[in-house]
This record gives sequence, C-alpha cells and structure tokens, in this order.
Amino acid sequence: IKREYIYALSAKESFTIPKIALKAFSPTSHHYYTLSVPAHHITVQHIDATKLLDEEESPQPHHLINFSTLKQYAIYIILFIMGYITAKMQNFSFKRKEKSPAYRNIQAADTPKRLLMALINLQLEQKFAKEMKLLEEMVYNNAQHNFQKLKKTILKEV
Repeated sequence: IKREYIYALSAKESFTIPKIALKAFSPTSHHYYTLSVPAHHITVQHIDATKLLDEEESPQPHHLINFSTLKQYAIYIILFIMGYITAKMQNFSFKRKEKSPAYRNIQAADTPKRLLMALINLQLEQKFAKEMKLLEEMVYNNAQHNFQKLKKTILKEV
C-alpha cells in the first residue's frame, strides 16, 4: 500500500518505522497473545520552497475609498429622500386654502369680536388658544394688539 501525505513533515530525510510486537492479555478468553505492527518505510521528497508560497497578498490591501460601500450608502440616502418626499406629498393638496369655508369665515371677520366668534363657531379654540386669549383681551379689556397680524397668523394655520 502506498500512501502520500501532502502536508509538511518535520523529517528532513526518509526513515523507517521498525516492526513492533506487543504482548497482550484477553480477559474474555483468559489467554495471552501477541499484537504485531509491520515495519513502515516513509520516503520524504523535498519540494522547492518557492512552490509552497503563494503570490497573492492576504489580507487584501485596503483602498482609501471603497466605492461599492459608497454606492450602497448613496442608494440608501436616495431611497430615504424619496420616501420622505412621498410622505410629505400625502398631505399636500393642490386646492387653494381660500376656498375652504373656515378660511372664508375667518377672512370675512373685520373686527376682533367677529374673529373671536368665527373661531368659536369653527371649534378651533384648542388650536388657537394663544390667539384666542389675545382676541379676548382686545374685545373685553381694550388691549392694543395688532389685529391684522393676528388674523394673518390664524389664516396661515387654517
């Protein structure tokens, strides 16, 4: 039987493993016997060391910029921006705000009292609590606030 071992051995020259005879005892049959291992001759062939070395650099040298990763991040950013724009477009309407009845009622109010009543009738007290307080001060306490500026802020929110 010829066997070839393709891994490195520590031997530099060919050698022989001598025949070995071992005395053994069988507990089941209660008698002695001899185990023998035949001699093995091992031939070592010398291989040129340059054939064992590879030409490839491992690990691979890193480039300053990894373009595949950069491309992947660019795709992620583009997808995020497109999703963000799509989400923002969900609430966008091409209708003008002037056509809504709430906008027309607030725009028609020419005094602080009428504007206050319009906000109450439209049930917008919670949304414009700060503006309602200023309007109440103007109506009931004769406070001097800029009515037109207050009306414009309300119209922008409606």
